Amino acid sequence: MNKVTVTSQKYGLDINTSKTKFMIISKENITGANLYINQTIIERVSQYTYLGTMINEAWDNSQEIRCRIGKAKSTFLTMGSVFRSHNLTLETKIRLLKCYVYSVLLYGVETWTLKGDTISKIQAFELWLYRRILKIPWTDKITNKEVLQRMNTTPELVNIVKCRKIKYLLGHIIIGIKAGTSYSNASYKEKLKEKEPQDEEEYTLP
Repeated sequence: MNKVTVTSQKYGLDINTSKTKFMIISKENITGANLYINQTIIERVSQYTYLGTMINEAWDNSQEIRCRIGKAKSTFLTMGSVFRSHNLTLETKIRLLKCYVYSVLLYGVETWTLKGDTISKIQAFELWLYRRILKIPWTDKITNKEVLQRMNTTPELVNIVKCRKIKYLLGHIIIGIKAGTSYSNASYKEKLKEKEPQDEEEYTLP
């Protein structure tokens, strides 16, 4: 941090210590860690928002996912008159849903950890949207299967999330290969070095 501070000052830039925070992401409970800028202590936080995405010390996405679903719901309700309109076909409403509502939900989805409860929340949210588009009262006992039949669609939101995550991962792997370092290859080399005896010839991968 001192190097950043010194280099910044060379170009006439000063770090605003009141707006600077730091966070430690670790499986262990680290206490007593301090960070200083020009002898000014920097506040340590347990979570912060970076580029619109909530990040915390435990790397737990549950709060971020709840926040994303809440924002997507808010967007949907704001556009309620559009989705209730009799002048739009069901196909058009679905396209609008993907364009304006899904885009809010899926922001930063590449970093999500898909646990069982996360998948359930995403699926429940998708059905929640469909039921309101179809104007189904909560008192009506309509099964999810029937809702999907009326929408003439299948559950797809979870698959969209998975595809986005896979695409993101493959993109980074390709970048690593182009840079001359495959993630899997580098990891495998490291494991070999840990296991091989010190007095034996070193094995290398092509």
